[in-house]
Amino acid sequence: MTILAFDTVTTVFSVALTTPAGFWYSEVDSGLKHESLILTVAESLLNLAHIHVQTLEAVACVQGPGSFTGIRIGFATAQGIARALNIPLKTAPTLDCMAYGAQGWPGYVVPSIDAKTHKYFSALYRDGQRLSPYCDIAAAGIAQWFEGSEKILLTGPGADLLYADLKPLVDSQRMVLDPHRRRGIAPALSMLAQESPIEPLYVRNALSSVNEIQNISKKGEEH
Repeated sequence: MTILAFDTVTTVFSVALTTPAGFWYSEVDSGLKHESLILTVAESLLNLAHIHVQTLEAVACVQGPGSFTGIRIGFATAQGIARALNIPLKTAPTLDCMAYGAQGWPGYVVPSIDAKTHKYFSALYRDGQRLSPYCDIAAAGIAQWFEGSEKILLTGPGADLLYADLKPLVDSQRMVLDPHRRRGIAPALSMLAQESPIEPLYVRNALSSVNEIQNISKKGEEH
């Protein structure tokens, strides 16, 4: 399948183009300047692959959690392309994509995004399976996830901050920082994206609401 995938929910912005003939990828640590880059980068990949936009069979975006603005940009762009070309829009959760590349890790995998005030968008994985809900959680709560003496791989753009917050709570010899923790997740998105109800996943304790999520979708439709 020829699919164009947008990863816009953290400061590391990435776009992947997968076709039967090959794979093209671009990544920029852009500091949330995604709106000015997203269509330019997509066009560049299509040109490199000698693919016309009309030949796309699907488009994908990251569902969240992550930057509120980044989620909205990804959905608005992907929805616009999908509707213009009458092709499926697919999504996958951010944390699933971050954990995807660590399926072979012999222990716990904890992807994280800084949610500010020493809290994190995070979830717990092992052997490629998610073991916890998607959370907006402090390090003290994450520390309670770990049983036994298994190694813990910290990945995602929040990993360095989370490591520092966990050091007083978890044996630091158990924790390993993923060397690829700040890589874009568009390639994993291309593999994991599924057709699903088009609904952003914006995880926040106490503050999230159905109305707010619906408003994000409506704003995306207006772009």
